[in-house]
Amino acid sequence: MKLFERLFSSLSQEVGKLKERDKRFVLACVALSGFAIQSAEEHLLPPFEVALGSSVGPPKKAKVLAEFALGFLACCEFPKGNTAIEFFGREPDFAREMIGMLVLSRSDDVRQTLDSTHYSRNPDETRVQVLLAALRILGLSYGSQNQALARSDFDSRWKVTVESFIPGAILGFSRIPRDVYVERAMRDVRSLSARGEAIAREFIRRVQKTAASPNESSRSGSGSELVRIALPTDQFVRLLMGGIVRLTDEQLSALAFAKDDQKRLIDVCMKAMQPWLGKDINEIPDFLELTAPVSDWLMILNFLQAWKAAEAYIEEDLEVLRRAIRPRLKLR
Repeated sequence: MKLFERLFSSLSQEVGKLKERDKRFVLACVALSGFAIQSAEEHLLPPFEVALGSSVGPPKKAKVLAEFALGFLACCEFPKGNTAIEFFGREPDFAREMIGMLVLSRSDDVRQTLDSTHYSRNPDETRVQVLLAALRILGLSYGSQNQALARSDFDSRWKVTVESFIPGAILGFSRIPRDVYVERAMRDVRSLSARGEAIAREFIRRVQKTAASPNESSRSGSGSELVRIALPTDQFVRLLMGGIVRLTDEQLSALAFAKDDQKRLIDVCMKAMQPWLGKDINEIPDFLELTAPVSDWLMILNFLQAWKAAEAYIEEDLEVLRRAIRPRLKLR
């Protein structure tokens, strides 16, 4: 009877009947496979086309976008612990595998798995591999485009995409009401190709046969785990706190921040400063400790990564803050 039902039921019906954690995994992976292509088109294709001096037209455009997406999926950073587990319901690398396979299915690529692309886990190495693959699709050589690519901002956009794709997606999707998110993701499920449906069904079979991550039962909520991080005082006051306070409505919108998010982050910063208000500057320690939920730290990191510094020394200071935060969030 189950086999009969399987043959004559739609994939969306199968997903709808899954346990909540299994449904969460499938919907997240399907949604992110489409979002990966979208991110490649919005953030990486424009500087690539500027370097070429021309637009990339169909059908080669779809293949180029798939290479960009597969490349940053192979090496992008996943937040470990409660944040990623809450979103995916399974370990991140399991999700990375399914997302990659769904991206391949969207471009009619003969390769079957993300591993078969042979993209490196090192972002700098993968960037070169991706550019070589994209130029090969277009029948161009890397040598002929090397200088133009170096003058474009492809490298900087690649770095931001690798670092912020998954944390940014988790943050963005968490802001959508649950019923709206599920409706959109189910729409993506219904739009999958026959190959995409076969991949989704295979992963449904696999998640139903495996237990959820041991972290699943110990979560207190999405991104609710408190993390304490010591940040260098100068960069913290001048850039982090000062930058968050000065965010305009337009900048808040671009970061997908609400006014309440800005206020909450200011409160987090002020708590770290509170013991030292009114003190002589020489009494303030070199590092200040901030305690905040993982979700707030992801917002802070998203803010720091989106900051386009006009001066090199400011970029160096921003990177000091990023490097202080990433390891504590267990980002790859």
